[in-house]
Amino acid sequence: MIEGLKFRKKKRSVPGTTPGTLSIDKTMPQPKVRVIDYNKDYIHEKVLDEFEKLSEIGRIDENTVRWIDIQGLGDENLLRTLGDVFSIHPLVLEDIVNLPQRPKVDYFDSYVFSVMRMFRLSTNNQIISEQFSIIIGKNYVITFQEKLGDCLDPLRERLRNGKGIIRKMKADYLTYAVIDTIFDNYFPVLETIGDDVEELEDMMTSKATEAELKMLHESKHNLLAFRKELWPSREIMGKLLREDTPLISGDVKLYLRDCYDHIVHIIDIVETYKELTTELMNIYLSSLSNRLNEVMKVLTIISTIFIPLSFIAGVYGMNFQYMPELGYKYSYFILLGIMFAIGLTMLFVFFKIGWLGSKKKHKTRKKRK
Repeated sequence: MIEGLKFRKKKRSVPGTTPGTLSIDKTMPQPKVRVIDYNKDYIHEKVLDEFEKLSEIGRIDENTVRWIDIQGLGDENLLRTLGDVFSIHPLVLEDIVNLPQRPKVDYFDSYVFSVMRMFRLSTNNQIISEQFSIIIGKNYVITFQEKLGDCLDPLRERLRNGKGIIRKMKADYLTYAVIDTIFDNYFPVLETIGDDVEELEDMMTSKATEAELKMLHESKHNLLAFRKELWPSREIMGKLLREDTPLISGDVKLYLRDCYDHIVHIIDIVETYKELTTELMNIYLSSLSNRLNEVMKVLTIISTIFIPLSFIAGVYGMNFQYMPELGYKYSYFILLGIMFAIGLTMLFVFFKIGWLGSKKKHKTRKKRK
C-alpha cells in the first residue's frame, strides 16, 4: 500500500501578521546541519553540533565551494542566523518554513532561491514527499529539507570519492547535481506507482472487487498529487534556462537542459498512467454494469418461464364447480407434463438465442483470389 503522496493544506499565518514571520511547526524535527567544503584538491565534511558556530560559516575561501545541508526545520534561531549571515530575505525564510509551497524559482542580487519537491522511497517501499528548498550563491549552496533523511547520499559519495568533474566545478554545478539527483529519484517512485497500476490492470480485466477499486482510487490519487508537483518543476527548469544570471554559467545550463528533458519525460509517463487509471475505472464500471445485466437476465429468464406456468396454475385454481378436465383421472399428471414441457421448451429457446451460456458463431472468411 502506497502512502505519502497526499494533498496538504498550506499552513497560513494569522491574518495581519508581519510579512517574513516564521511560523515553525512544533512537529518539525530539530535540524541536522552538515557542512561540506571542497575543491579539486580536497574535501572537508563536518556536522555542526553547536549552532552558535553558524555565524562563522559565512566566511568561505574564494577557491572553495561550500554546501550547507540542513535537514529539519524545527529551529527558528538557526534560520534567522543563516538569514543574517548570508543576507537572505525574510520572505525567503518564510517560504522555507511555511509548508507546502508551490515549486518556484526567484532571483535576487546575490543568490537564487528555488523550491521543489523531493520524492523518495522508504525502506518498506512507501513514498515520502517533502519540500526541498535551495539557495545558490557565488561559492555556496544551502539546501533545506523538512524531514530527516533524503535521496542525496549518492551525490555525497561522489563528492567524497572525487568521481566525475563535480569537485572541479563551482556552486552552480553542485546545484545541477542536486536537482539531477532529485529528478532521477522520481523514476523509482514512479515505477512503484506504475507497478501498482499495471497490477490493477490485470485484476480489472478479470474480475474486479471493491478492494481493487479502492487501490485504483489510491493510485489515481498518488498520480494526481505527483502530477501536481511536476508541472511547476518544469516551469522552474525552463526559467533557470531562460534567465541570465552570473550565478549560473552557460556550461551548467547545458546540464540543466538535461534535467528539463528528464522532467518532461516523467510528465509524459505520469500522463500515460493517469489515462490508464481512467480507462481502468471505465472498465470497472462496465464490468459492474455487465454483472448487473447478467443478474437481471437470470431473473428475467426465471420470471418468463413462470409466467405461462402461473397462468395455467391460475386457470385451474379458479373456484368453479364444473370444469370438464377435472373429472378425468389423469388430468393432474397431464397438466404437470404440459407445464414441464413448456418450461423445457422455453429453456431450449433461450439456449438457442444465446441467453443461457455463450453461443459461439464461427464465420468463415472467403480468401481473396
